Amino acid sequence: MNTAVTLTAIFLYAIEFDALYYVLGNIGVVELEAGGEIDMVALFLSVVNSCVNRFIYLFLITLFRFMVVKTFSCFAKNNYN
Repeated sequence: MNTAVTLTAIFLYAIEFDALYYVLGNIGVVELEAGGEIDMVALFLSVVNSCVNRFIYLFLITLFRFMVVKTFSCFAKNNYN
């Protein structure tokens, strides 16, 4: 449950900024500018969300951590030289 709350909070924080900017632009409060500073910040937050998720899984989900170690130890054992 703690992992789901953490992932949801980070997702909402990252996506909420872009969604709010889009809504405010559509109702005329702000001017939507593709490639502008605000748009780039929103894109950056979305990308950071995607990058951070794997580390949250790694630190909070024991089974995920076990499978990552198992996968990479398998590659270490198979030396293809």
